[in-house]
Amino acid sequence: MEHPRTIVDELAQGATMTPTGVWYVCRRYETCGLDAIVDAPRAGRPREISELERVAIEQSACCELHGLKSELTH
Repeated sequence: MEHPRTIVDELAQGATMTPTGVWYVCRRYETCGLDAIVDAPRAGRPREISELERVAIEQSACCELHGLKSELTH
């Protein structure tokens, strides 16, 4: 059997996490089960736009603007 530190290091590298972060998720799994892998709600200001509005903004930012003679990047 491999040493636990080696397994944690491999998991951390594969999940682009730190070994400390992997241990944190393991401890959460022990107390919460599979819900541990879902991000917990974060503190902060609530969103001011809806998901639909956010998608519309992303679409307009990523689509070509026909009829304009200049290129827009922002």
